[in-house]
Amino acid sequence: MILSYASGRRKVCRRKVCRRKSNTLLKSWGNKYWGSAIVRQDPKRIVAVNLRRLRTASGLSQEELADRAGLHRTYVSSIERAQRNLSLENLFSLAAGLAVDVRELLAPLPEDQQGWKK
Repeated sequence: MILSYASGRRKVCRRKVCRRKSNTLLKSWGNKYWGSAIVRQDPKRIVAVNLRRLRTASGLSQEELADRAGLHRTYVSSIERAQRNLSLENLFSLAAGLAVDVRELLAPLPEDQQGWKK
């Protein structure tokens, strides 16, 4: 992940949490300003949260969604845990299984869902 500062300076960070010289914590998700850095949302996290939200709103289990999309249940589970980079074909299959537009799976997260739930 590359952090872009307002001054034009850039910093490469490969950890979930980065520290600046002032020890301000910079999280690796959320299109927000943390200190003077602009931080981007994690794409896997966006798809994971949106997939789980849409699946539960439809009243489907992971197994039912996997059957509709032609995928394996454990694959759907790992996508919802943001552990997989899924292909465009699988993204469109999941959208078809949920009967939603693929853009709904890629919609930016609201501010209250940008952090990991414990």
